[in-house]
Amino acid sequence: MRRILPMLVFLMAVCVPMMVSADEPGPAKDVPELKVLQNYVGTWDVKVAGDEVANGENTARWILGGRFLEQSGFIVSENGTNRVEVTTLYTYDTTKKAYRSWSFLSTGNTSQADMTWDARTKTMTSVEPNEFKTTSQHGFPNSGKCDWKVLIQDTQGTTMFRMEGTSLRVNGPKP
Repeated sequence: MRRILPMLVFLMAVCVPMMVSADEPGPAKDVPELKVLQNYVGTWDVKVAGDEVANGENTARWILGGRFLEQSGFIVSENGTNRVEVTTLYTYDTTKKAYRSWSFLSTGNTSQADMTWDARTKTMTSVEPNEFKTTSQHGFPNSGKCDWKVLIQDTQGTTMFRMEGTSLRVNGPKP
């Protein structure tokens, strides 16, 4: 038994993670634009800066044969009084030739956006021109970091809401 236990520990530590990652589909190979979304994959610690300090976590994984990326997580205020959960689906729409996203919040709010990828700056940007103009950006300066910001303005350009922060990858593949 003394010889078997170290072998079992080795198998659990090395072989099981390899089997789990083999089951993860990754982006669909027939849509090369989906590879960009690999930047989001993994588990991330989220830090919100500015007037409203908060912390959270999110995890993104490929679903539906690698056609969509599902990101789910939460943000909780520093004092613990406010918690918001969010799930976002990302894809590349080959008909519209655009990245698209749909977000669902535990507050009941929803949003959808068309996004653009700037390969030079490694930044995904979306602008939603609804009643209020919502602009969000996710910049990936390296494979373990995402700098992000959200800006909501009224029709006169007055800032109604601003949130920004940094997410650090805890685990997951490098894009």
